Amino acid sequence: MFIQDLLINFEFKSGFFVSILLPLLLALILGKVFCSFFCPANTIFELFRKFYSKKNVKELANGRRIRIFILLLILLLVFLLKIPLFNYLSLPGIFSLELQKIAFHKKLSLFWIFLLFLVFVEFIFKKRIWCNYICPQGSFIGLLISPKTLKIIKRERLHDSCIGCRQCVISCPFDLNPMDGNIYPQCTNCFECYVTCRKIHKENATLGFKF
Repeated sequence: MFIQDLLINFEFKSGFFVSILLPLLLALILGKVFCSFFCPANTIFELFRKFYSKKNVKELANGRRIRIFILLLILLLVFLLKIPLFNYLSLPGIFSLELQKIAFHKKLSLFWIFLLFLVFVEFIFKKRIWCNYICPQGSFIGLLISPKTLKIIKRERLHDSCIGCRQCVISCPFDLNPMDGNIYPQCTNCFECYVTCRKIHKENATLGFKF
C-alpha cells in the first residue's frame, strides 16, 4: 500500500513509512511468517487442504518468474492507470472488511464466491496458486529475504539419517522439497516440514533451521 501510494500520488508520507517499519523488520528477520501464521486467507486454504489428496501433484514451471512478472505488471498498471489495484488484490485486507460487514451489517458480498472459487482452484492444482503466484504481499515479502533471514536447512551432519520418505514434501503446503535446499522465496517458514521430520527422527531430524 505504501508503494502504491508513492506510485499514484508521488508523495513520501513519513507517517505511512513509519507504519510499515515493523512488518518490514518482521519479514527481514523471520521471512514470510505473515503468510503462514497471520494471513486469514491462508488459514482458509489450510482448512480445505486437509480434505484432498496430494498424490501426483505436478510442479508448475517457472514459478518465480511468473510471480515477479505479475508483481511488475500490477505495479506498472498502478503507475499508468492511477488505480489502487492492491486494494482489490489484498485478500487479508478484504477478508477483514468483509467480516466487519457480516458482523455489523449482516451483509454478504461476491467476495465469498470469489474465495470459494480460489479454494476450488487450489483443489484442482494443489499448488496454492493465489499465494504463490498472484498475492502482492507474498511477492513483496519474498523480495526481503536475505542470507540472514530465518530459514529451514538440511543439517549436513545428519544428512544420512534421511530415509527418503518425502513426508516433508507431503506436509509442505507448496509441495517444496526442503532436502533440495532451494525453497526460498516460496517457503513461508510454516515449519510443517521440520515438525514432520522431528516426529520421524526425533533429535536426529535431518531438517533444522537457522538465521
